Amino acid sequence: MDDTQRKLVEAAVREAMEAFERAERGLDADALIATFAPVPEFHIALATGTFRESTTDAAGTSARVRGAASWLWREIDGRWRIVYGHADHYPDVET
Repeated sequence: MDDTQRKLVEAAVREAMEAFERAERGLDADALIATFAPVPEFHIALATGTFRESTTDAAGTSARVRGAASWLWREIDGRWRIVYGHADHYPDVET
């Protein structure tokens, strides 16, 4: 893969990750599911990141977590999709 191809892949995966994040933050289940590929075949373009998030349930109880996540992306029919994802969640304790 030459530098031009690498940059195109990087931009396409970054755009797909941003779509994934928008769907996740927007609680858009259909858009989130659409980022996952339907078949487990050859994989490339592993991306990782860390996160912190807070959630509040209907009773008003809040929980804070932190962790790391990884997504394995594959280009299928000209579109980058997640074929595997994993996240570790740990309590986020203020220090």
